[in-house]
Amino acid sequence: MTKNIIAAAALGITVLGFSSCGKGGSFQTTKDGLEYKIIKGDGKSEKKAQIGDIVEVHIHAYVGDSLIFDSRDLKFDPGNMRKGAPITIPVQELHYKFQPEAGLTMLSPGDSGIFRISIDSFKRRGEKMPPWMKAQDKIEYRVKLFAIKTKEEVQQEQMQKASAQNAIDDSVLQDYFKKNNIQPTKTASGIYYTIVKPGTGDNIKAGQEATVNYIGKTMDGQIFDQNPDPKNAKKEPFKVKVGQGMVIRGWDEALQLLNKGAVAKIYIPSSLGYGAQGGGPIPPNAVLMFDMEIKDVK
Repeated sequence: MTKNIIAAAALGITVLGFSSCGKGGSFQTTKDGLEYKIIKGDGKSEKKAQIGDIVEVHIHAYVGDSLIFDSRDLKFDPGNMRKGAPITIPVQELHYKFQPEAGLTMLSPGDSGIFRISIDSFKRRGEKMPPWMKAQDKIEYRVKLFAIKTKEEVQQEQMQKASAQNAIDDSVLQDYFKKNNIQPTKTASGIYYTIVKPGTGDNIKAGQEATVNYIGKTMDGQIFDQNPDPKNAKKEPFKVKVGQGMVIRGWDEALQLLNKGAVAKIYIPSSLGYGAQGGGPIPPNAVLMFDMEIKDVK
């Protein structure tokens, strides 16, 4: 994700409603030049976000009457991945005190806020703004804050969701194996695999470079990626440094089960693939299948 969601909205970038703040009352200005108006909600907590927390918000962003971002609008959420849920934003140290992100620390759960910053302020810090945005214009962010969570709380929630999803994924795989009379080997992490053709030499180790031919499919048999690609003759052989986080975790683990020349079928649960977010043609919580051939190891 480029920079962060608020900055991306400022530039009109597509990223992953807001109850009206109302127009009553005057704006205040921080000593750093951020204009703001806070509308207290009916939330029971007065807790304010701290650096390092994660906030859940809905955002509208305007330049004049032009809407440039709406977190509830499906065109800013391709594939409807969030199902209308608030977006999550990490509260980070600010490089510029007048950044609109500073407003996040002014809100408690249930509060709304309007934050304004001039286009000229973005230009002065080196941002390339669309030509139609004039220096005297202002970007207005209308923010509704729903929750504040620590990193630890978010990680715990993610672990609980992943555990529940792992059970679902394993059930899907077991049904598939039974239906297709497949008897694979299972790793401790939940990956399944079958060796179609044994290779030679030692298994691939972390840090080595593997050259891989592969076909990636979802469980309904739809191909979402492959190399070589019959539709793209110029596509280079796929080379990857193993165990370096350059690919999904399921690949990093699966490659270390294989050696040069091996041909295998790999079945990866969603938690070791693209998770609840999905990616491109891969839907959220998708179990993935890969046909792999290890062409070379260096």
